[in-house]
Amino acid sequence: ALYAIESGSPSTIEQFDTATGAFQWTDTWNHEVASTTIDADESLYIGSRDGRVQRWDNDGTVAWTRDVGADFQDGVHVVADGSGSLFVHTLEDDGTGGTVPSVKQLDSADGSTSATKSVGYDTLNEFAVDDESNLYLAGGSGPVTLERYDYTAGTSEWAIDAGYSVNDLDVTASG
Repeated sequence: ALYAIESGSPSTIEQFDTATGAFQWTDTWNHEVASTTIDADESLYIGSRDGRVQRWDNDGTVAWTRDVGADFQDGVHVVADGSGSLFVHTLEDDGTGGTVPSVKQLDSADGSTSATKSVGYDTLNEFAVDDESNLYLAGGSGPVTLERYDYTAGTSEWAIDAGYSVNDLDVTASG
């Protein structure tokens, strides 16, 4: 499936057949799109600029919408792994009146939160996930640190100083 998305408020979502280019369905969402990802079942997930994640099934049916509590300038960055989990970048209460960048794991079937983990940076610029739920983080102010983080264990596997700013981060399925 090919998804074409026009971001605005409302945003327009359209699906096309990749073999023929034939139009499949269209829908609108009254939120501005911040990020998108597609899972192995070809369901579409959209993160909004006002803290929501919504799932569209391949047939155009809205399966669920969740408020993930991330209301900040860049919106919700959502990525899918190969095992049915979604990960979203959020800002969580740090217990002192401030916030700390975190990553929530959502169950793709119903959008429920499985876990929330602080990533240990003052700023989380970007992140990606491989098929084994390893997160690849670009975090910090100024020159950023690139890190591989085992989400399940909650531990860093390695970290390097990138020496520059990172605007986008992608990883292959196998890591």
